[in-house]
Amino acid sequence: MGKDIFGMEKEEILTSTYELTLLVSPDLSEFDAQKVVDKVKNMITSRDGQIIKEHNWGKKRLAYPIKKTDSGYYQTIIFTAPKEAINEVTRDMLLVPEILRYLSISLDKEGVVIDQLFTPEKEVALIASMMKEKTEPTKTRITRRTPRTIKSSSTTPTDVKITMDKQPKEPEILISDETPHEEPAEVVDQDSVKKEADDTDRLKVLDEKLDQIFKEE
Repeated sequence: MGKDIFGMEKEEILTSTYELTLLVSPDLSEFDAQKVVDKVKNMITSRDGQIIKEHNWGKKRLAYPIKKTDSGYYQTIIFTAPKEAINEVTRDMLLVPEILRYLSISLDKEGVVIDQLFTPEKEVALIASMMKEKTEPTKTRITRRTPRTIKSSSTTPTDVKITMDKQPKEPEILISDETPHEEPAEVVDQDSVKKEADDTDRLKVLDEKLDQIFKEE
């Protein structure tokens, strides 16, 4: 903690280093786009911030539309500022309609050295970060395909239930022809035979119906 001109101790202001990337509307000329960037730089310096470096990435085509536009000017500003200043700067940028999107990163937290910035690899990673929402539609398409395969496999049990409901009349006609009426003493045994024959005929008819269904498919 240092001292002011009167010998009084003054509070030390904690600062951090930030990387701020702007996406400016392509409807502007290159000159007017730079004026928007200068306005943001003034927001920083007016809050005790210091511009260290800046880089103009130029006009880039977007991977997908943002606010009904498919391109924009990319500009990165490296600066130091008090920690509370970054929130004020980003709040004020929301009032500038020409700024379509911005990305703010604390280089101190990320452990990034300034010399590592502004490389071709950094450019690709930076633009990808600002368009990370592009992956969301792909996931939804994948999840929508899953129920379709389940529905196709569920048609077989439904058909089986329908054919079982149509069976009772046919086995009864076959059994009535084979039932002996002349030996009442064997009625009990014949009932058990009828039951077995009934079950056998039901299974046989069901198998025939299933075979017919599969052949039709």
